[in-house]
Amino acid sequence: MSTIAVFLALGGSALAIKANSVGSRQIKDGSIKGRDVADGKLKGKNLKAGTIGSREIEEAAFDLEHFLKMGSTTTSCDPSSSVFVECGSVTLGTQESSKALLIGAGGQLGDTEAKGRCKFRINDAVEILGAAAPGFGDPAPRGPGLANGLALTAVSGLIDPGVNNFKLVCNETGGDVSFSTTFSVVAIGGTAG
Repeated sequence: MSTIAVFLALGGSALAIKANSVGSRQIKDGSIKGRDVADGKLKGKNLKAGTIGSREIEEAAFDLEHFLKMGSTTTSCDPSSSVFVECGSVTLGTQESSKALLIGAGGQLGDTEAKGRCKFRINDAVEILGAAAPGFGDPAPRGPGLANGLALTAVSGLIDPGVNNFKLVCNETGGDVSFSTTFSVVAIGGTAG
């Protein structure tokens, strides 16, 4: 009896709880803190829709670089024939398959009747807008230094993960045409790498 008394005095009372026997009914509201949940164990599917708002998100820690990646270049080119030449190039890496938003803008320069066409290429293989690429030209007289606007956009199909090269290419279809361009690519969907 004295051994049992000493054991109880030194050890205090003990309560054995069967594994996985404590549920949400046994937990007092507000008693669980973030430090009580193992990292990576609480997922979005565990949260009720609409329970997380802008006050619960630290915006400075929200880095969009993990969700999209953008590259842009500004250049000029002077094609001399119907052969397409590079008028802008952007290289982007992605960790997953994704689509890309391709944006070409700038100006087409040259004398009256100077004309050309532009389109996009991905990894020197896939062409977007192919033969249906819009032509740029201005049949009306214009003074020296005045440009005809250039605007071309497209969304690619799924591109493979890894490093991909995107190009804006243009040609000359009439007169002596040149292009001043800004070419931008935004990887959308997937995780940028």
